Amino acid sequence: MGKYSDLFSNVYSVFGTVGWTSESVPTVPSNFTGAVDDKDYIRVSVISGEQGLNMTSISGIVVVDIFVKYGLGPASVGAIADKLDKYLVGKTIVTDGTTQFRNSTLTLLGMDPDNNALFRAKYEIPFNHFGV
Repeated sequence: MGKYSDLFSNVYSVFGTVGWTSESVPTVPSNFTGAVDDKDYIRVSVISGEQGLNMTSISGIVVVDIFVKYGLGPASVGAIADKLDKYLVGKTIVTDGTTQFRNSTLTLLGMDPDNNALFRAKYEIPFNHFGV
């Protein structure tokens, strides 16, 4: 496969593990068009950035939009972000090439403009992907 396919495969594989699915946080990709029923969930986007060390390497950032019920405070956002940290921060995925994650940041954004029953936060974590 190519560097982008390999990168997507590595990143999305994290959310298919038994460990992550046992966390009970519904997870959808950035191009998901269905409904999630006004409950807590995350939407994962992989954004490539700079060229890496060679022609099959790339760096960038994974952006995870966290959606929780509006009006209940930041505790559930923090709990989901902590779960994401557990599976991503400092981790290395070696399946299709190697993807290394660094440290995360969390930004509280407020009421979701598309659904005012939800509060939205943005979790971001940079990565380096090295092709073979």
